[in-house]
Amino acid sequence: VVLLVFITVAMIGGVRTASVALVATWLVAPPLYLAGAVMTRRVLHTGQTRTVLVGSGEVARRAIETTSRHPELGIKIVGMVDDPPPSRDLDLERDFAVGDLDDLPDFVHQLGARSVLVGYSLRSDRELVEVIRRCDDLGVSVAVVPRLFDLIGPPPSDLALGALGSVAFRGRPPGWFARGLKRSFDLGVTVLVSIPTGLLVGGAAIAIKLDSSGPVFFRQARIGKNGRQFELLKLRTMVPDAEARVADEVKRLEQEGATSGEIAAATKREDDPRITRVGRFLRKTSIDELPQLWNVFVGEMSIVGPRPLPPREGQGLDGWETTRLDMPPGITGLWQVVGRSSLPWDERMQLDYLYVRNWSLAGDLSIIARTVSTVTRARGAV
Repeated sequence: VVLLVFITVAMIGGVRTASVALVATWLVAPPLYLAGAVMTRRVLHTGQTRTVLVGSGEVARRAIETTSRHPELGIKIVGMVDDPPPSRDLDLERDFAVGDLDDLPDFVHQLGARSVLVGYSLRSDRELVEVIRRCDDLGVSVAVVPRLFDLIGPPPSDLALGALGSVAFRGRPPGWFARGLKRSFDLGVTVLVSIPTGLLVGGAAIAIKLDSSGPVFFRQARIGKNGRQFELLKLRTMVPDAEARVADEVKRLEQEGATSGEIAAATKREDDPRITRVGRFLRKTSIDELPQLWNVFVGEMSIVGPRPLPPREGQGLDGWETTRLDMPPGITGLWQVVGRSSLPWDERMQLDYLYVRNWSLAGDLSIIARTVSTVTRARGAV
């Protein structure tokens, strides 16, 4: 590897090098490096990831056997949990901690585990998901052995168990490089569309003024990344006293103990009389969202991301739902292209969670393309 870097830098710097040596180094260095890494791991058993296994059935047994036979996989099972706690009869050669599924977060801390491998658990799927999501707060990676693994044969991951296979999920929010890439993309798009956006906003502003009295723009406090509040900018689509008209209803619902989703559903209706004639068109076409490009430009929002929630809805987030705050909110997002306002609150939160945990630039481009299709059909907008 050192020789490869030396020859490449020398060539870039203008130093004459033999073409044959350069090509040979490029071809030989990568496989030699990989072979060396594999041999080192086999001989020294280094680089093993301390892993807690979830499940106690046949999948768990095969996982234990596979990792025992192949230390080069880099997986060291240090604990095992299920409900009820698994029997030690599953492991005849190794001694590790066993416990109840609710002990999983404690096991991760106490055993110094850096990953969790999920097989078949006796707990219901919903309960299992809730426990696994708690691992996000611990910063560990999670891999799931899918059902019908013998037939599907998924691509290997960092926790691949040979023929057993697994599907891995990101254990942390995107790192600094991914965040920088996303921010660069946001700025590039904002600058690129600034002129046509300005023309559209200008025309919409004239229509708003002709249609009803009041300001052109609507400003509202929203919850952004890491729970910080910012002022979201939109074109006004409702009568000037729209919020005052529902203030009493919101207060009543809060006193009755309504959830954030129930309050949002009660105050956002397709036949809402507070929406103006021009405002209804702006909402159907999503033109009212265009001023948010300013929020993107100053770093408060992103082109794609979880939708920014009003404070009363953001304060109701709990547990895994707070994962959506790990990234800046977006003008568009995953649940906007799936169902927009027609989706129930729980599904919106789940889609935001999936977006953050599986972010990629290719995914953002796909959402933008689907957003254009969704807006063109004016589907699901309120």
